[in-house]
Amino acid sequence: MTPRSSNSHPRRRSRMAMRKNWVPFLCTVIVFIAVHTIQSNQWRSLENPFSSNKSPEIKIGVVGSSNSGRGNNVITKASSLSTEKSVDRKKPKPSAAVADSGVRDFSYNHENWQRPPRIVILAGPHKTASTTLQTFLVNIAGRTISVEKEVRTSVNNNGLVTIDVFRPHPDVTDWVWPLGVPEEYEETLFRRSKNPAKFFAPLAAFCSGRRFRIFFGIERLQAHKMGDPNEDIAEYYRSLFRVPLSEGKNIVLGAEAMDSAMRDLARAKTMALSDEGESTHVAESSSQMIDILLNVFPWQHRNEHLGNTAKASASSSSSVSSPDKHALLPNLEDMEVHIHYRSPRIDHVISIWHQNTHGETLRHFVQEMGSQDPPILYQSNSLALALQFVRKGIKTTIVDMVGVSEHEASLVESDKLDSTGETIVGGIRGVVACDILRIGNGLCDDQSRMRLPGYKHPPQDQNIKDDKRVRNLTEEQLMEIDRVFNEYDCGVWQHLQKYQNRGLLRILYPSQNLFASCNPHGKNRDVSFRETLEKAAAIAMQDNGIPLVVRKKKKRNRNRAQSNH
Repeated sequence: MTPRSSNSHPRRRSRMAMRKNWVPFLCTVIVFIAVHTIQSNQWRSLENPFSSNKSPEIKIGVVGSSNSGRGNNVITKASSLSTEKSVDRKKPKPSAAVADSGVRDFSYNHENWQRPPRIVILAGPHKTASTTLQTFLVNIAGRTISVEKEVRTSVNNNGLVTIDVFRPHPDVTDWVWPLGVPEEYEETLFRRSKNPAKFFAPLAAFCSGRRFRIFFGIERLQAHKMGDPNEDIAEYYRSLFRVPLSEGKNIVLGAEAMDSAMRDLARAKTMALSDEGESTHVAESSSQMIDILLNVFPWQHRNEHLGNTAKASASSSSSVSSPDKHALLPNLEDMEVHIHYRSPRIDHVISIWHQNTHGETLRHFVQEMGSQDPPILYQSNSLALALQFVRKGIKTTIVDMVGVSEHEASLVESDKLDSTGETIVGGIRGVVACDILRIGNGLCDDQSRMRLPGYKHPPQDQNIKDDKRVRNLTEEQLMEIDRVFNEYDCGVWQHLQKYQNRGLLRILYPSQNLFASCNPHGKNRDVSFRETLEKAAAIAMQDNGIPLVVRKKKKRNRNRAQSNH
């Protein structure tokens, strides 16, 4: 007899049938529960955007960025749905990856900056409100100083001091913008500048060699090329500065031509190579230029602060080789250099075009940057300019001009006459006066604005120029050129951060998007400035459907043509 199968029993067949019917039902239930759970979690995530660290609606703020702009250590958060107005429509927005991957740290040790400076140098660069600042500071702190005798004050019929003799505002008692007596320098040393705000343009030429012939003449230029240090010029400035410093006062001076320290980075023969680390951004002649600058100041212990060039100059003259012993004279740690950073970067380029165009379109102007030697756009290199000074151990402050504008936008209208008759001075002038110079006598409020009673010079911006010619570049090309300059700045910024940590550098008023395109972990390519200019020129040469109009330059004045040599 054939044995029965195990499934042949009626009851067993019934149970097997029931199992077959339940399996699809259980699978359906499991799938339904899983889908419902996923949808529920997604709904809760949408209800609470802060439940996920990767939410695109979270933006990490800049460390040290606040309304006061003075670099605190607070990290702020803001929603991406904010209706905050953009400073400029051409300003590139940070990518989500940059916003989520880290925080741009602009915090600095305030203890290193508690001691007010004794010497402040406004180093520009060009087209960053330099003339506006110089004019303002001459008006409030300008003082005519004789190195030979007391200045005789002439008074006109209205009882006012003649224009050739300057006195500081009566409430500004701690700072002086020194101005020389023309009779003491014009015939024997250097050419007089008609504008008192440009009194230190010859000093910048003396340090850099640029426009040396214009200010000092052909004979001194020839001697300069032969290695003559022209120590009598340095001694004049030294004597000029010694007067207010010996009185316990502080001095401020400025010349945007200090940005000539950057020329070598743009030259084809002296440019640094890309991908060489910090050396990519170090100008060959900048150290010598800064040594010459240091040599014109009367230090308590001079030889401790001079480089080899200045020491050799000092040792050649017995009248200056011995150190100054006056207790009120400064040391190197009492000096601070002030530099402006202007963005969007393409706006700085356009402004330099306004200043230097001779009929060319912007397209042709940028195109030529790849072949000129040196290209004038070295004047846009604010970050590398700061790097040259901090490498020499000189405290340097960078002020983000966009951040100052953001700060001003959060305040009531400034630069006006209030009900008490005081002129309120804000903006970049107020920042320099209150945050850099820290002018006393209660003239500054807690928003970095000055209140000047009886001030006769209404604050106004200087040297503003509009387009003289068409640009002949599309918006896309302008944005691409801006990106190229931002890429260069990222390479410099990653090296500046270590000087920030050492207490030699600080950035005041960092704007919301400052260095937003940079890798926050400091791994940016070191692109040479020359390569940057060549990239910008290549972008300008791209076919954009606009005819490439090339207009011949007007023939420059002979003196101006020789001024760059």
